[in-house]
Amino acid sequence: MPLRLLVIVVVACGSKTATPPPAVVVTPPPPPPTFVDSSPGPLSASHQTLDAQRGCNECHDGGKEVISAKCLACHEHGGLRASIHAGRGFHASAVVKGRACNLCHLEHRGRAFDVMGWESVVGGQPAFNHTLTGWPLTGKHAGPTCEACHTARNRQGLTTFVGTNRACVACHAKVQPHGLDPRRPIAACERCHAEVAWKPARQIIKFDHNDRQDASWPLDKDHATVACANCHPNALFDLPATTFACVDCHPKGPPKPKRR
Repeated sequence: MPLRLLVIVVVACGSKTATPPPAVVVTPPPPPPTFVDSSPGPLSASHQTLDAQRGCNECHDGGKEVISAKCLACHEHGGLRASIHAGRGFHASAVVKGRACNLCHLEHRGRAFDVMGWESVVGGQPAFNHTLTGWPLTGKHAGPTCEACHTARNRQGLTTFVGTNRACVACHAKVQPHGLDPRRPIAACERCHAEVAWKPARQIIKFDHNDRQDASWPLDKDHATVACANCHPNALFDLPATTFACVDCHPKGPPKPKRR
């Protein structure tokens, strides 16, 4: 009997010192991916700031479809928005009007991806039908490359086309010899020149020397018959005010009156 008790005690003590089984660690399932975490890829360099800000809803509706109105609400696309609302330009043409922006301007294809969407336009940029912009390229304008007139670039360095100044002096200000201020309506080259060539000038010139919008000195009496080159050498039309003194043209005194 004593021996049996001893055995029982030993067994009981042994059960207290045994190594407990390892604890079972339950790993909770990962949370469902958010829209940001499930992005199909980085944005282009043009929109990369939205990646850094996790600004998905700047373009998307609650992490879902792209909303064109949000694209046009961006301050960088203000000119395009105004053009569409005014019914001007390529995006207001029948081939584009009403289409969602992201059907042509793809995204999430990396920083270097070109988001201009030329691959969605028939013929691409090389064969683009410029008539769709409302300004057909005729005469000499049909020859230059796109970049010759469209010189603006976005933050990615891509050529932008919306808002290009159509005034002739925007491209020809450095070569026009007339000294005209490009901001003045009189500087519209098409008033005197055609798109075929600069010379000769149009036979009918849209200019009236007696209109204060065109000139500050009306031509009356004998001045009306004087050739333009007599007062405007080298086709310099925007003369400084100091040249309006009679002595500038008549250093020897008033000319003799013509016989009637």
